[in-house]
Amino acid sequence: MPAHVFTSISGWLILLLLVTTVFLPFLLRRKALLVSLGWVNAQVLPYLQRLRPHYLLGYAITGIVIIHAWVPMSAGFGGQGNALGLYLGTGALFALIGQVFLGQTLRTPTTPHRRRLRRTHFWVMTGIMVLAVGHILLDSQTLHLFAH
Repeated sequence: MPAHVFTSISGWLILLLLVTTVFLPFLLRRKALLVSLGWVNAQVLPYLQRLRPHYLLGYAITGIVIIHAWVPMSAGFGGQGNALGLYLGTGALFALIGQVFLGQTLRTPTTPHRRRLRRTHFWVMTGIMVLAVGHILLDSQTLHLFAH
């Protein structure tokens, strides 16, 4: 598969996974919703255990983002995109790595300053989404193709 095709497909996959991962904690918090959907016996599983799909997606996204950045760079056309868009994508990558460490810390229920860390986790997520959308708007060949 050509590098530019892989980069495009993996980029859109990352966006889909990001949106899913962002909404999962809010959906999984609602025990009544989960029970009514038949997803899980929410009366038995504590909230942090119900978040396992959120954790797994966070790790998967980080791995896919690293490969998404590495493939075009190794193919030699990584520098052909919009410079600001590439900086935004790089910023999103570094913020994502920090987000994984924040999330890892939050997995322990006895973490000191948990409320502040959750708030930081939320705002880093918001920053990742803003950086990712900026990267997509400036560098997505698919969007540029549809715009013309």
